[in-house]
Amino acid sequence: MTSRPIVIGSPYHELTKPIPLCGRIGLVGEVLADYCRVRWLLRRRDLRSVVAELRGSADGTTDPSLQAAGARMGHAVARTLGCPPFDSRWLVRSLVLTSMLSRRWIDSVLVIGVKVEPGFSAQAWVESGGRPLLPALDYSGGCARSSRLVEL
Repeated sequence: MTSRPIVIGSPYHELTKPIPLCGRIGLVGEVLADYCRVRWLLRRRDLRSVVAELRGSADGTTDPSLQAAGARMGHAVARTLGCPPFDSRWLVRSLVLTSMLSRRWIDSVLVIGVKVEPGFSAQAWVESGGRPLLPALDYSGGCARSSRLVEL
């Protein structure tokens, strides 16, 4: 996410504090509930209306301390949904994170990118204030070898 070290007092200092067990269990439950909702919505609607439904009418903020919380939620989403039998597609993970951020009034952008060399691949990730919140496979300051196809 950032090349600068995380120091006490910085917005990302919160990322170094451990989450208590009851908080981790609650976060995993929230991820799983949003996962079920996203899968249900994707079967019934197009992508733009799914994103609109998940965001609701919330206008978020790009406060750096909230971005740190968003990055931590992105890590939780990636770890929870990275285990079988869950859908490992980046689009589903990104939609789950978008829903979680919206509930906390954190502004986010869903980005879908494609890479054509050496082989075709597509990936989705979530950004807030230009920073990636969901760990991506080849993200480094803006999806390194990927072109942004669409931002929602």
